Amino acid sequence: LFFWLLTSVYLFAFSSLYSQIPGLYGVDGVEPVDTLIKRINSESFWSFPSLVQFHHLFDINAESAMHIICLMGILSSILTLLSNFFTSISFSLLWICYLSVVIVGQPFLSFQWDILLLEVGFIAIIIAPFFPFKTTMDQPLTKLDPLKAFPLKWLLFRLMFASGVVKLSSHCPTWWSLTALSYHYFTQCIPTSFAWYLHNYSPLWLGSFFVFGTLFIELILPFWFFVPFGRQLRYVSGILQILLQLVIIQSGNYTFFNYLTIALCVSLFDGWSFNIGSKFKALRYFVLSVVIGSSMYWVLKIFDFHFFASLQKPVEVSIIVSKLEWQLLVESAVHYGIILGGVTLTSTIIISLIKMVKTSGYRSSSTTRKSLIWIRYLFLVTIITLLFSITIIPFSQSLTETKPSMIPSPIIDLYKATNQFHYTSSYGLFARLTTERPEIILEGSQDLVNWKSFEFLYKPGDLSRPPPYIAPHQPRLDWQMWFAALGSYQQNSWIVTLSMRILQNKTDVLDLLDENKNKDLFGGVAPKYLRAQIYDYEFTDIREKKNWWSRKHKGEYLPVIYLGHPSLTNFVNYLEKQRSAVTIRRLDKVVKEVHKKIVPKLFFLIVVVYLVSCFLLFRRS
Repeated sequence: LFFWLLTSVYLFAFSSLYSQIPGLYGVDGVEPVDTLIKRINSESFWSFPSLVQFHHLFDINAESAMHIICLMGILSSILTLLSNFFTSISFSLLWICYLSVVIVGQPFLSFQWDILLLEVGFIAIIIAPFFPFKTTMDQPLTKLDPLKAFPLKWLLFRLMFASGVVKLSSHCPTWWSLTALSYHYFTQCIPTSFAWYLHNYSPLWLGSFFVFGTLFIELILPFWFFVPFGRQLRYVSGILQILLQLVIIQSGNYTFFNYLTIALCVSLFDGWSFNIGSKFKALRYFVLSVVIGSSMYWVLKIFDFHFFASLQKPVEVSIIVSKLEWQLLVESAVHYGIILGGVTLTSTIIISLIKMVKTSGYRSSSTTRKSLIWIRYLFLVTIITLLFSITIIPFSQSLTETKPSMIPSPIIDLYKATNQFHYTSSYGLFARLTTERPEIILEGSQDLVNWKSFEFLYKPGDLSRPPPYIAPHQPRLDWQMWFAALGSYQQNSWIVTLSMRILQNKTDVLDLLDENKNKDLFGGVAPKYLRAQIYDYEFTDIREKKNWWSRKHKGEYLPVIYLGHPSLTNFVNYLEKQRSAVTIRRLDKVVKEVHKKIVPKLFFLIVVVYLVSCFLLFRRS
């Protein structure tokens, strides 16, 4: 199931990106990839690991190379799903394809879930069977046994625990006051319509309790992943982790991130625990009692509860630990988490070895095949142990800002030398929440008097348009517009490029916006002038029947620009020079035509593939 879910996420990611390549990375796009490739032309594959840089070997430009790489990822995902051949070879192809586009993706492919997908995909290469069919060499290690599940559990632990820690370590007042959900529903990048109802109908006390529940799931429950004799605790933790992701899916559009996290949670249901026999049941109950008791101790040390203080507030939760105490707690928790992970890995290696040599497939094998099984096993143990050691470095440094003393220098040097491959990273989502939602509105005009707004496909603009459900698709321009609104156009130079492309009436870029609402703004031609205004957006309350959003004008984001603007002449000349330097060959035109024909049918194709794949999966199981 894990491999099926991961392959599905790959298909989501490649398909979503493929439809946006011309507008984002084309020769007339917002961030032309050919311009980037020319700047790094002298770099080696080791320092710049992207297949896109080899486009000249096939007599195509870099944009076409991105098209082909994404198509390879889509086709490979489809074939893997339909054939159920989840092998190291297929995951290697998917991983190198996605790494290639992330490396050249610039700001539009710099999200944590892009790196997370690469790390999960790298682990899949290690733990997936090498052959598509069961062989004697693979048979003892074919299933997602504890040894193969460990790196996934460890990654899930790092992801969830770090996401909880950064919320409080950032000293964000909304997290410390447990009022984050009073703002989160309308300030998140692309909320859903369900978020509007949660914002309006959830009482403050319930929102605070939900914040506590989130912190409990992220800070306390990850330690249950490694409890010996505690399969039930692991299952409870996994179910609650999945429920949290499902709630987030309903209230916000976070692309494929939540689905990828759910795939990681599958590792918690491997059905394995230490078999200590009936004679040691007391030990099992003692360990479970210690785990549950210590969890409750830390909950009561961090949080304070008041029940039924009033009818309006059945429960009140507050954080009572000081910021200094919190930092000391984090340092201790990170230290003990690493020790717990190391002890679990060591015991898992020993137990897996014992179980392997007891399997009938191993005992009945010839000496040669036994040797191959041992080589496979030792290789797996070595790689997993090495990967565990390396991942400690970003995990501890990001949360404690200290160098992990237990890691040998050669391991640290290896991490620094290979970090560009994104096989591991530090994580931490929603560290700080904004209490306002600044929104950039692009406006065009023909006479500097009458201004009309450009509508994007998904981000807020039209006050009456309901928030959409679009995950696992990620409209990457809409997402970056959210981040750009938190800064200035000087910090986001691509905003100027986007504006110039609109003034130049570039179709590929306009396709990233809402074509149906924008095509008649100026009679089918481009505006002469363009500007960007900044507004504060907020959900309307339940008394408002017409609109989903309300807004207040804050000021100017980007001053009025036009194609003959004196200060932009050099910039326009630079864009034209870069464009003229890109040769459009016959094969490039073919790739572009294929893109135009495939994209309108891509959604239908994905639906058919998933229906067939689900049928085959359940039939096989």
